[in-house]
Amino acid sequence: MDDATFDAAWATYLPAFPKDADITEANYAKELAFEKAVLPANTGAAVPYDAVVDASFVRKARQELTPKQEPTH
Repeated sequence: MDDATFDAAWATYLPAFPKDADITEANYAKELAFEKAVLPANTGAAVPYDAVVDASFVRKARQELTPKQEPTH
């Protein structure tokens, strides 16, 4: 892929990227609803959030990167 194509694709898709890497239960439910609306009917049951999502690393990183507030006196 040439640089111009890459740059154009990046500029086009960047606004659609999530602002937060944490996949919440609400985000997961929204994705399942989207898939149900746009994909062919599926006879399988949706896999539960807890069985497929582990966002603990995102939450841990967020804690480590968040500046600690000094107590005010």
